[in-house]
Amino acid sequence: MLTSIPTHLCAWLTLLAQAVPNRSALTFLELLLGAMITDRGFVTEALLAITPRRKWPTYFKWLEGGKWSWIAVAQRLCKILVTHFAPPVWYLVIDDTLVPRASKKAPDVGFHFDHSRKPNRSRYIWGQGWVTLAAVVPAKTVATSWAVPLISRLVRKTGNHGKLTGARVLLRVVRGLFGQGRLLLDTWFMRASVITFALDEGLTVIGQVRKDLALYRPPPARHVGQRGRTPKYGAKMTEQAVATLKETRSFLFLYGQGQIVRYRSAVVLAKFLGGRAVRAVWVRLEDENGLPKAPRLLISTEITMTARDIIDAYALRWTIEPMFCSLKHGSGIKETWQRRRQTLHRWVQILSTTFALTQMMAVYDPVIARQLAIVAPWRKERHPTAGMVKRGLAAMFRNVSLRAVWDRKCRKFSGPIAPHSLDIRDAA
Repeated sequence: MLTSIPTHLCAWLTLLAQAVPNRSALTFLELLLGAMITDRGFVTEALLAITPRRKWPTYFKWLEGGKWSWIAVAQRLCKILVTHFAPPVWYLVIDDTLVPRASKKAPDVGFHFDHSRKPNRSRYIWGQGWVTLAAVVPAKTVATSWAVPLISRLVRKTGNHGKLTGARVLLRVVRGLFGQGRLLLDTWFMRASVITFALDEGLTVIGQVRKDLALYRPPPARHVGQRGRTPKYGAKMTEQAVATLKETRSFLFLYGQGQIVRYRSAVVLAKFLGGRAVRAVWVRLEDENGLPKAPRLLISTEITMTARDIIDAYALRWTIEPMFCSLKHGSGIKETWQRRRQTLHRWVQILSTTFALTQMMAVYDPVIARQLAIVAPWRKERHPTAGMVKRGLAAMFRNVSLRAVWDRKCRKFSGPIAPHSLDIRDAA
């Protein structure tokens, strides 16, 4: 059992505490660590998990009216991720999710179309819509790659501030932090306003679009002395034109499983982007009988990428789906309840940051992660997960006063953590 806080966790918590004023640092860390070792999204559950130094109303008032920025916390989390993890190319994902609600007084609550298409749920549900920006750290395979939530924004139900506006706002928050990264989008967010904004930020956009999108061949070269206006587009890419392209058949890992894929590729001009040159990839998956399914169309604004690289890159977008599941059921996003929009944003950012820290700890230092992941001696897992690391941190921080380990003057952690008297591993 670890008797002191891991060094890298101390460094990450110290950097996050610098995003808030010094007088609020200890209050912020108490809520952050309390939310990290609990499974429910209630503020009271986070306070019950630790030994709070103040009365409970103080923490609620700090969340509502404290002089600190949740956007600054998200930016500091991005800097920690970029500093300690260095993939060849950073992949960012923007997607939306729904959180069902029963109350009519929740901030920006309303009816939303449920894309999950669950048989026991209606097509339109009452709840809150969230747009989330996540960063993907690719591994050797898509199955071992993982996503980290950076920042989320509640979709407004009034005015002209929908999902597309929220996507642009999230990209503006992380401006310049991930360098020449690649942005992965689904069909809903593959609009000219979002793509153009991302290109202006220096990002490459890869996403799925409608299969009937207007795509054209580059115009033929003009001859010397040829009269008339230079055409902007060449021949349109119809089904017959796509069928003439060379087809490649290979085995790829997509949507959580290995599948046989048939694809064709060409450099075309996208009309909805004002004639910008993109690389289009027409993809058809095979079913269990070897027959091709309905075609799908992927485009990339980086035409130097191969078709295989575009398919592999877009497969990383799937990592945000299990991340949403962990945020709702493991971190308690589905149980958050705040009366004001600003307060809800602050608390959701704290919950997202706790999941990001546990996910980063599970892969950053394998030795420390395995020690934290020893929940039961008889369990032998192939690799520690964020949930297993969270259980280990709960055994370390539960009912611990942070005042004894946090130096307010130096703004850093110091001193070991005393083991709990009812530790199940010591009792066994």
